[in-house]
Amino acid sequence: MIAPFLPWALRIVTRAAARDLRGRLAARRLAQDWAAVAETESPAAGEAGAEAAVLHRALAVLSPEHRAVLALFYLEEMRVAEVAIALDIPPGTVKTRLMHARGKLRAYLEGDHDGQV
Repeated sequence: MIAPFLPWALRIVTRAAARDLRGRLAARRLAQDWAAVAETESPAAGEAGAEAAVLHRALAVLSPEHRAVLALFYLEEMRVAEVAIALDIPPGTVKTRLMHARGKLRAYLEGDHDGQV
């Protein structure tokens, strides 16, 4: 009876490891894309440039998970279901991360610049 168990267990472990690796690679690619955007886009002159700089700092303080859902939802204009598939997380988790990311950005932009968002 142990013979069928081993392949089944190894398949579960392999899929879990692959899912974790895909998530880490997606987060790394997203972080590199954010860094490239931050380097190539210099803030415009005047007030708009100052606002853009504050927004870039606020985004840089967010966790990679929060930045990922924000980028896919707002920048790539994906729906919640599409973001869930791309990040291999449930749609409810996408909604929760969006809610927390928005709240943290709002707190930061309203003057809570202590470095913790």
